[in-house]
Amino acid sequence: MALSKIETQALDVGQIGGRRNLIINGGFQVWQRGTSFSGNEYTADRWYAGLSGATATISQQSFTVGQTDVPGEPEYYLRFNVTGANDNVKIQQPIEDVRTAAGQTVTLSFWIKSTSAPTSLTPRFQQYFGSGGSAPAVDTDGTTITGITSSWQKIERQVTIPSISGKTIGSSSYLLLQLFNPNNETFDFDIAQVQLEVGSVATPFEHRSYGEELAACQRYYWRFNSETVYNRFALGENQSSSNSEAFVNFPVPMRAIPSFSYGASLSNYALYTAGSLYTVTAMVLNQYSSKYLAHVIASTSASMEAGDAAQLISYNNLSTYLGFDAEL
Repeated sequence: MALSKIETQALDVGQIGGRRNLIINGGFQVWQRGTSFSGNEYTADRWYAGLSGATATISQQSFTVGQTDVPGEPEYYLRFNVTGANDNVKIQQPIEDVRTAAGQTVTLSFWIKSTSAPTSLTPRFQQYFGSGGSAPAVDTDGTTITGITSSWQKIERQVTIPSISGKTIGSSSYLLLQLFNPNNETFDFDIAQVQLEVGSVATPFEHRSYGEELAACQRYYWRFNSETVYNRFALGENQSSSNSEAFVNFPVPMRAIPSFSYGASLSNYALYTAGSLYTVTAMVLNQYSSKYLAHVIASTSASMEAGDAAQLISYNNLSTYLGFDAEL
């Protein structure tokens, strides 16, 4: 049965049923890695800045409370400031599984403003078929965006994503969204409320709680930051006089077995065992780690007692963290 005009209008008002947005962290709520970056790296969670020889800063910015230019009372937006031009630059997000929206029309929408606008910004969709899958990747461009002003404006673009019929899909496939500038120029823009949805209509931005957005981001990256100068990261046991194994449970299952990183120098980590502190001299992720749990091996140059319980802690430093990366 067809909807009446009144019922159709009602659907156009306010928040529509959730899980429409294929983008994670489109509202730039989650910034686990920090709030200022210099490019060729992940910035706000799930958002990667690519600079082909250019220089830029990417940073978290806050909306003024009560502003009405961008609806829904958002808290943050992302600022992309290209200070040295060379070749091309882009901000992008890979969406897990190349099957996503294949053979369908999608609508990309976002809010944008600039004090020194790029000549053009092209929305590009790349279908990557994964390791062992079909090659090459398939690029599909939307209509180029021009005329960006110093006032917030909403941009909408509809694009038909090609069918994947006849393709072979390997591991870690994705649909990549890029906002791409090829013009070898300096510029800046601010961007907020990025949404990608199946269909030919841009619906109101899908608001998700910080907790929901954080959990979605942690599937791909989780950073366990210190909250005290002697933060307890993990419990474990000494395997020998110089090695201890520690176990870290992930808050959500990760997309794949992650790679491992840590912040500050190794001398800012310690093993606390049998009432004594031992400075860590090496720290690696053990081969028996999984998508659910990290098995970290920490080593010291001192002599510990094998079989004793141990804690992996930060050693008088707030810059320590454990980072686990399963990004596409």
